[in-house]
Amino acid sequence: MAALKKFSVVHFMKDNTIEAVPSLWLNKKRSSCYFPPGSRSKLSKLRTGPTSEPDKESWENLVVKFKCTADTYQKASQQATHLQFTSTV
Repeated sequence: MAALKKFSVVHFMKDNTIEAVPSLWLNKKRSSCYFPPGSRSKLSKLRTGPTSEPDKESWENLVVKFKCTADTYQKASQQATHLQFTSTV
């Protein structure tokens, strides 16, 4: 497996959404991702920090399908938007 870039794009199987997240939030197999509880719209500052560590005690560990990586949050977010509207995820 190639080294991850700072951000990853993942498909959350539980709610069928695609999101850009810091790669540190993924497990080593890229099959699950920690994600904080609450509204996703309030998480932009936390998600855009490539070194933000997940709180493994209070965050959900959700099953994901890994899609791709990017060096910046902006690029990862663009990829997530593209995939959300052009694929059958």
